[in-house]
Amino acid sequence: DDDDDDNRLQFQKFTNLETQLTQQWTACRMPSSTNTTQIVAFGPRSVGANMLLVRDDAMQSCAGLLRRLHAKIMPAVAVLADDDEDDDGDEHTQQYPLICEAMKNAFQSVTNKGPLCGEEMYGVAFVVDSVRIESNSVDVNVSSERAVPVVDTRLLTTNIMTTFREACIDSFLSCAPRLVEPMYKVSIQTSAEVLGAIYDVLQRRKGKVTGDSIVEGTTLFDIEALLPVIESFGFCDELRSESAGNVVPQLRFSHWSVIEQDPLWLPITPSDIEQYGNIAHRNQMSYKVHKYDYVKTLVQNVRKRKGLKTDIQNIVDAEKQSTLSRKK
Repeated sequence: DDDDDDNRLQFQKFTNLETQLTQQWTACRMPSSTNTTQIVAFGPRSVGANMLLVRDDAMQSCAGLLRRLHAKIMPAVAVLADDDEDDDGDEHTQQYPLICEAMKNAFQSVTNKGPLCGEEMYGVAFVVDSVRIESNSVDVNVSSERAVPVVDTRLLTTNIMTTFREACIDSFLSCAPRLVEPMYKVSIQTSAEVLGAIYDVLQRRKGKVTGDSIVEGTTLFDIEALLPVIESFGFCDELRSESAGNVVPQLRFSHWSVIEQDPLWLPITPSDIEQYGNIAHRNQMSYKVHKYDYVKTLVQNVRKRKGLKTDIQNIVDAEKQSTLSRKK
């Protein structure tokens, strides 16, 4: 009886999860050809806000995440479904579980460290339309004892993971990705004489005032604002310096905000090229920074701090060049 109650509780949680996913699916206007049964994995660490979907019908039996959860909760129903769909298949059918695991491992790796800053991805869905195995694409060795073909699973898994990871990165960069940054909610109480100085400090640090009101019975003002966390270093000291100490700031985490600027933007039109210069490079990603480009500065600073590749050119060794004519 206790086991039956646990199974019913788990099945109810499973049903609620599937219902919530379906609702979010509709709200996000996902294509009609995709549905929640095609979800293979969440990432990173199998619990993140990113999804991997496989539309190929041949891989649904070994790839569908919701189906595997349903089989774990209600094994009797899963056995009946497997019996209905059981067939001999071709010689490559047994490679599908191996391919699926390699794709999931590559997906977890990509979502754990994105291509822009090496940080976790958020709100990204990768969709695999079909999986096809060519007859001569799998490396096969012949066993000396029984003279039967043996597939090198280690090499096959490595090749699939590498290829699938590169495909995920290329598809992600082609969809105009955006960065998200943490935001502080700032509460400031100050007098009316220094309101202008406080607004100037917030504007210089890319803060946004969300509201201000006077404290009843006093001459003090309460200011509510949002401030990027990266701009908060030295913020309190600058406020006290500009207001002669007549300010009491409080900072607490608020939310994550999407930066609308494109981190991969490059000038294409003649007017943009004239203003910013022709910085487009072929066959490589460009991180050259314009002094007013906020998001490119963030990407470059993060990559430099983590030791990732940037376009910064450092002079390692140089010799002084003499341009003066010598007296004869």
